[in-house]
Amino acid sequence: MSSIPDSPEIFDIPERLRIAAGVMNPFVDETGIHLELPALVSVQIWVFDHSGRLVRQIHDGTMGPGFHRLSWDGTDGFGNRVASGSYLLHVRAGDQVTRRRVVFLR
Repeated sequence: MSSIPDSPEIFDIPERLRIAAGVMNPFVDETGIHLELPALVSVQIWVFDHSGRLVRQIHDGTMGPGFHRLSWDGTDGFGNRVASGSYLLHVRAGDQVTRRRVVFLR
């Protein structure tokens, strides 16, 4: 006979904050953004074009501890495919900021 533990299982929680943006680069369909969060933090992710204009906001809110995967599919805020070229992924999680240039190919 097995017993059921009194507390829920403890899942792997990262020990520190890590951000990996532009995982597939250059990309055709989508590029990944991987976050490892040790605690509940505020996360904002934006895409800017070469002239600094906001192309799309991917996320703006809180995320809990753990491993998160988001992506950008090469579309703007209206769902239109953007032109081939260089774009800047700007990721802020808590007090850490990462910027990564990615190249989108149509």
